[in-house]
Amino acid sequence: MDNLKIVKDVFSDYNTENQILLNSIVLKVNLYKKTKRIEIYLKATEDIDLDEINLFENYLVEKFKLEEAHLKFSKENDNQLIEISENDVFEKIKRNWEKIVNFIAEKKPIIKAFIDKTKVEISQKLNVFVFGNSIEMLKKEHIDSYISNFIFNYFGKKLEVCFVEGGSFGDNILEENNKIINNHIEQTNKACEENKARQAVQDNNQYNGNSGFKKATKNQAFKSNDSGNTQSSGDISYTPPPNYGPQTKKSDDPKLIYGRNHDKNMAPIKINEINTETGLCKIVGTIVKLHDPTELKKTGKILVSFDVYDKTTTMTCKAFVFPEQKGDTLGKLGEGTGVEIIGRARI
Repeated sequence: MDNLKIVKDVFSDYNTENQILLNSIVLKVNLYKKTKRIEIYLKATEDIDLDEINLFENYLVEKFKLEEAHLKFSKENDNQLIEISENDVFEKIKRNWEKIVNFIAEKKPIIKAFIDKTKVEISQKLNVFVFGNSIEMLKKEHIDSYISNFIFNYFGKKLEVCFVEGGSFGDNILEENNKIINNHIEQTNKACEENKARQAVQDNNQYNGNSGFKKATKNQAFKSNDSGNTQSSGDISYTPPPNYGPQTKKSDDPKLIYGRNHDKNMAPIKINEINTETGLCKIVGTIVKLHDPTELKKTGKILVSFDVYDKTTTMTCKAFVFPEQKGDTLGKLGEGTGVEIIGRARI
């Protein structure tokens, strides 16, 4: 323990008057280069103010050109672990709840629009009050896990976080909330578009002009069904599996749009249930947008893409067809067309 250094020695250019932080012992540093993230484990004799922690983490991000910095604490005094009762921890969380929300909002701005900073309830769970119908969205953004991990890292208590409707907000901040929500939607849409662009480049590189695909695998097809018109929301990138090429023999099935007939007993999956582990799956929905076809110069094939909605959310579906199949395929597609699709999902 004697060779361990303290914060003011390791980070001598960090300026602060907070002696608790400056004299905290640096136990361990984990630097993750791929994700540009750093974790620093400190041993402190007392609680460090959240505002000070936020300043120090921002300093680390700027100094080392990182995306994220996280401090984790072990509270000791004279090499003895400070025992803190559960009730004391709960009271500290309640007393500092507004600071906790503001601190996390620096990393996750969307919570400013939905989480009530004025109250929180704790029993065996941490009940966080939220505004409006935001629970599903907050869970999708993993805000519950983020709060739980922060409470554990800072207060040393692992609590399950539950979102409860019933948050109260004054009218004076509703306009600010709307700005935060709109900015979050804009950033999300931008990320989706960037992801689709990267995926299109990757898909184009998977095909060659001779065989069309690098490897042969199972069959893929999309067929028409009798779904009605719906409206779209959200976006997930979806592409057919590699080498799911066109049928070599024209099918007798008048409903087949592209590919080959597939197993009719395959159960469909909801689009909002698709994740990175899904792989080959079947979806059923309605085309809500048909994109302009694109000729791929490298392969000569035509990229046909369209957005499908299944009453949960929307995903973009793509097929690489030969030029001679372009007219027949596009002639069977259109906004409002109900389709069944089997392919390999990519998020």
